Amino acid sequence: MAPTLNGLLAVWIFTLNIDAAFSMDITVPTDPVYGNMGSSVDLPCKYSTSTIEKGFNVEWRFAAPGTLPINAKRMLYFDGQLYQINSLRGRMQLLQDPPTGGIASVRIIDLQPSDSGVYICEVINPGDWSGTGLGVINLTVLMPPSPPECRVTGNTLVGNDVTLSCHSSQGVPQPIYTWTREKTAAQIPVPEANMVQDQLSGSLLLRNLSYAFNGAFQCRASNEIGAASCTVNIRVSTSNAGVVAGAVMGALLFLLLLAGVAGYVFWYRKNHPKAPTVGNDIREDAVAPSFKTPRHDYEETESHLLSRSLDRHETASHASSRFTAVV
Repeated sequence: MAPTLNGLLAVWIFTLNIDAAFSMDITVPTDPVYGNMGSSVDLPCKYSTSTIEKGFNVEWRFAAPGTLPINAKRMLYFDGQLYQINSLRGRMQLLQDPPTGGIASVRIIDLQPSDSGVYICEVINPGDWSGTGLGVINLTVLMPPSPPECRVTGNTLVGNDVTLSCHSSQGVPQPIYTWTREKTAAQIPVPEANMVQDQLSGSLLLRNLSYAFNGAFQCRASNEIGAASCTVNIRVSTSNAGVVAGAVMGALLFLLLLAGVAGYVFWYRKNHPKAPTVGNDIREDAVAPSFKTPRHDYEETESHLLSRSLDRHETASHASSRFTAVV
């Protein structure tokens, strides 16, 4: 006999009641969860079940960015006793211990950048044979930009183009980069068209360099969590080609001058031969030079001798007179 409509309805209602009595349902946030680096964050995981039976357990697993959830590593496990595993040991804790009252949520303290990823909450109750016992949560750890590194690409020569780059290795959300020129009293304005910056990549293009670009340029990396900065100094100089050309011209002028001096010396020696020098050597066959008394000395000697002769004559005459008188 075919079943009546009331009988079918009764079976359907009974099945719904059985499914509700032995069903496991997990509730987790559908939106990503954010937490600041160094702070704490809660990962909500609620479940509904009929009766906690023997063999009930709660498990939390973690998959780093780029890792498939199936390869997620176990971080916390409860089967009547709590076990903490891997890098979150001591930093992950149950909000309800034991987690037998419908709450399997956990709290992570002292958040680190490496904590970002996918967290899987799984609740197993052997008496439940329907429903979903898994919940997936995406956690993103927010952090301020790390101190950026500033670089200059290109030669800072007059007329050249150079690119200033700025990059922070860390920062969530992605930092925005802003270049500014430090103001000084002697600063010369530079047309805005000669400075083109990209706030996403952190680059600043300086076009057609001149001495007006001399000075310090600061890059500021910032996001909702914080900011950091770095500075680069620009010193514009003349072209290397001009320096090389000047050096070559100077060398050529020096060589020409040296050649002129050498040519003059050669011409002078050719047209003004050097007179032969007389040595002081004594030759064996040379005649000795005769001695000549200077005339002046000779005249003085002759006068002196004549004077002495006259004196002697007078003395002799006087003596002769005295002798005659005595006789």
